[in-house]
Amino acid sequence: MELSDEIVKELLQKGEIKIEVSYRLVNEIYDNMTTERDNNKKQLNSFTEDDDENMREIVGLNELADYLNCSRSKAQSIASRGNIPYRVTGKQYVFKRQDVDSALLKYKYKL
Repeated sequence: MELSDEIVKELLQKGEIKIEVSYRLVNEIYDNMTTERDNNKKQLNSFTEDDDENMREIVGLNELADYLNCSRSKAQSIASRGNIPYRVTGKQYVFKRQDVDSALLKYKYKL
């Protein structure tokens, strides 16, 4: 017979049953939790590194051309269509890498 969680909880509250847990089991649970926490931290750090790279800005048409592996005139043509959001700082176009990648996928530019 298997008891539901509610029944076990009620019996524990009434003091009708006791649960004994060994020191070894507690240590094993703690070790598993610690390992899982460490793995989650590693995974989070790898996401953060990827986000940092994706958030890096591309400054200027020459850098955009290098990123797209195309000519400067082709990069200027792509940028002038207005499908990639950018801002102008001084005389330089500034693009977010993520916006460039999104536009390439969305508009399927042929380079």
